[in-house]
Amino acid sequence: MRHKIILLSASPKKHPVIYVIFFIILITSLSLSFFIKTYSTYQTTGIIKCESTCEISITLPYNKTDILNGDSKIRYLNQEFEIEEVSYEEPYLNNGTPYEDVTIKANIKTQSKIVNFQILYNKQRIIEKIKEILIERN
Repeated sequence: MRHKIILLSASPKKHPVIYVIFFIILITSLSLSFFIKTYSTYQTTGIIKCESTCEISITLPYNKTDILNGDSKIRYLNQEFEIEEVSYEEPYLNNGTPYEDVTIKANIKTQSKIVNFQILYNKQRIIEKIKEILIERN
């Protein structure tokens, strides 16, 4: 009985090591979000045709065609390729949604086939991307 009273009246010890570890993790994650830059990605499927240069033909929603402007890249088979040239065709409607056929020239050496790849665009620091997400929700 006496041991129960002692255990119930004892206050938990505050461990300063836990606070130090939490503080270190917090500072590390904040510093990484200020200095590391990352891309936004768009997953799509295209047809690669290789002759003297490789061209990728894709169909993008009309509101996504601007992602190919600036310093966009292509990620295919875990490798990044620079976009050399982009050509747009006339936009068209498909079930009420506007689309545009786009041809991308890149230095991808592969056979002609249908591939899934990612378009990397909008390179920014992580903290800026978080800020944009928070602004969009309000």
